[in-house]
Amino acid sequence: ADGSYNNVTSALSATQGGTVSIDPATDRLVVDSNRLQLTKSFTDDPVAPGDSVTLEFTLTNLDTGEVASDIDFTDDLGATLTGLTFDSVLTNGCGATVTGTGTTTITVAGASLGAGESCTIRTSLAVPAAAPAGIYTNTSSDVAGDISGFPVTGDPASDDLDVIPKLSFSKSFDGPATATGTATLTFTITNPGADTASDLHFSDDLYAVIPGMIAVSLPPAPCGAGSSINGISFLTFTGGELPPSGGSCSFDVEVLVPATAAAGTYPNTTSDLFQSGLQVAEPATADLVIEPPPTFAKAFQPDTIFAGDASTLTFTIDNTASALAASNLAFTDDLPAGVVIATPSVTSNTCAGTLTAVAGASTITLAGGSVGAGTSCTIEVDVTSSAGGSYVNTTGDLTSSSGDSGTASDILTVTAAADLSVSKTNGVSWATPGQSLTYTIVAANAGPSAEPSATLTDAFPVDLSCSWT
Repeated sequence: ADGSYNNVTSALSATQGGTVSIDPATDRLVVDSNRLQLTKSFTDDPVAPGDSVTLEFTLTNLDTGEVASDIDFTDDLGATLTGLTFDSVLTNGCGATVTGTGTTTITVAGASLGAGESCTIRTSLAVPAAAPAGIYTNTSSDVAGDISGFPVTGDPASDDLDVIPKLSFSKSFDGPATATGTATLTFTITNPGADTASDLHFSDDLYAVIPGMIAVSLPPAPCGAGSSINGISFLTFTGGELPPSGGSCSFDVEVLVPATAAAGTYPNTTSDLFQSGLQVAEPATADLVIEPPPTFAKAFQPDTIFAGDASTLTFTIDNTASALAASNLAFTDDLPAGVVIATPSVTSNTCAGTLTAVAGASTITLAGGSVGAGTSCTIEVDVTSSAGGSYVNTTGDLTSSSGDSGTASDILTVTAAADLSVSKTNGVSWATPGQSLTYTIVAANAGPSAEPSATLTDAFPVDLSCSWT
């Protein structure tokens, strides 16, 4: 048995020219089988439920003169935390057999150490996803081994596993947006754990959602006095702190959608949420929906007229594909040379705003118009031309709060028209036989178009003869 044992001889007596007596001899024998040392450490906690943690064991042979062999110990992980599982061996510098992967017990057998040497075994453990937050003490068994045929031991090793709670992390957009419009992006973080959650941080790449999308408004100290969110197209949130037991923060970032954004649904995903470098929440995701701008079309009706007649030019702004109303509708239409607004000016407008179409002018404009979600509106203006030809008419871009709708185009065909008349007079009401009379014939064109191929025929009675001048 271990202990300190005193060994005392009897007195030594002898005869040497008489009787000689010498005091007893004494020495102490110390028996100590505790010649092995085991230490352990969770090297990368705190850890969140569902994550992995590294457990490191270090064995030391305290005997500086002899080799230690057949070193064994076990570690009951399940006794520490229900569901804590041995996942894998990361390193084994002890020459031991390590078993128990996939279970809640680590078994180490057959390790050996030279005199005074140490070795390390590193293992990976899986923390159960449902693990409550807390500090869990993990204690191994005693260590047993052999030195020179004698059994030796070592005391159990202990360390604390710190499990911190998963946080709730979400984000949302306030609704559909449009190209050139803004959207409010809301982040929400909640701490359900029993301890303060500090040093929270995450990032959000807006450029990866839509190239050119930027933040135009950022809140100060969004989640605790020392917190901040910074950036334009790449947002970085740092220094967040939440009190325990449901402490929460929610903050808004206003983003501007670029004019080049096409209609569609765009998912936006953050990084993981971290606490002091440890992942405590999965990425937050939300969809940004971009509604299309109104479509823009125009048509002449009729599209073929005679010179001087009128055609009704109709502009159609169709917003039936959008869930958002479009405001600030604006466009300019410069009519082609030779086409003008009819006199009097005949117009109609269901698109609100200010329509400008002055009789005799060649420019039509709309400013400040609007069209409701899922509806359309029209503008009508009568136009005319005095000269024949084919007139291609293309507007400028239609712009609005929903973005750029582009141009609208149509063709007006004008056919030349002439107003011809003829008159004939001789200046008398009767004449005597043989009398000479002078007839005056007048051909006229009241327009508006010239008539280059006009002909006139006058058939005289056979009893009359005539000469032309």
